[in-house]
Amino acid sequence: MRWLLLVVALGGCDVVFHIDEIPAGSGSDGGSGSGSGSGGVCEGTLVGLSGSGGAGLVQVCVTSIEAIDLPATIDTGSCAIMVSQPTGPALCVYAGKTIGVPANVRVVGSHPLVLAASGTITISGTIDLSGTATEPGPAGDTPNCDAGSGTTGTIGSANGGGGGGGGSFSTAGGHGGIAGGTGGNPSNVGTVSHVRGGCMGGMGGNGLAAGGAAGHSGGAIYVASATAIVVTGNLNASGGGGGRGFAATTSSSGGGGGGSGGLIAFDAPTLDISTGQVWANGGGGGGGGGGNSSSNGDLGLGSTAPAEVGAGGGGGAGTPPGGTGGAGAAFDNSASPGNPSSAGGGGGGGAGGQGVVVFYGTTVMTGSQNISPTLVPD
Repeated sequence: MRWLLLVVALGGCDVVFHIDEIPAGSGSDGGSGSGSGSGGVCEGTLVGLSGSGGAGLVQVCVTSIEAIDLPATIDTGSCAIMVSQPTGPALCVYAGKTIGVPANVRVVGSHPLVLAASGTITISGTIDLSGTATEPGPAGDTPNCDAGSGTTGTIGSANGGGGGGGGSFSTAGGHGGIAGGTGGNPSNVGTVSHVRGGCMGGMGGNGLAAGGAAGHSGGAIYVASATAIVVTGNLNASGGGGGRGFAATTSSSGGGGGGSGGLIAFDAPTLDISTGQVWANGGGGGGGGGGNSSSNGDLGLGSTAPAEVGAGGGGGAGTPPGGTGGAGAAFDNSASPGNPSSAGGGGGGGAGGQGVVVFYGTTVMTGSQNISPTLVPD
């Protein structure tokens, strides 16, 4: 069987893409029946652009009559259906008559994930698109938006490295803490003109040991249905925490900055999150290493629920702690110098800023405090 895929992405003007002769996907490697007829005319159901005035980022022609469930692991770099968008990485598309998420699904890879269905999309399990200590979520760590790294401490002068800045998306990340080295600046606040992930944090400044690793950002998902989206489970696109700074006798290293949250976008006439949870918070900054070899800093942590932001790593004695990840205003520890009584301490890493949760549609039902950051209407 042959399918054609029609995607319309809004990025200043409408752009139409065709992919011919895409084989039937099994649902485990990228999609199952998405297409249009010959000549670019959709012979199925156009899904997406459900917001007022056709607002939305993606439109897909779905011809599949299959009901599919997502697999436990998705690598968006190896999808059966991959489509370019005018700006940013290509889209990994899973399509079906209905789509279910009955269990836990971990999504990784260099491309955003798109779910498209002519019927209802039901997310009763968990879709994990978060950044971690070792990898970003899908299409996370957007190019050219990394936060600044902390600078190296003055070796031999008992001054530690500065903390890395936090990644930004809808809100700015925190500045890295000042020690002997200066703290890194957060990245610039971004916009949602296409489907993209968040921004990576900055590296902690070196001391006698290497600075803390930068936190990876949350990824990107676009969920589109012609009828309804129901979330009774969880979607998490939060940023990862920054790495710890290490203690040394005269010059400890700074903590890494946390990654920002990513993008969770819904596109349907009706969205029901009255019993589910959706969040894209920033990751916590890593703690700086303690002066005089007192203790290493703690790891920054990621967010585990909408109301639980990424915790900052506790600094070693006499150093500024890492920033707390963004779920409201981003933490800014730029004015926190190392304690002179604890020479050589490294600066704490800045927090990651919030990601984006957006809805393109007309009817939304939500519960109390189950979405973070606040849902943005089209």
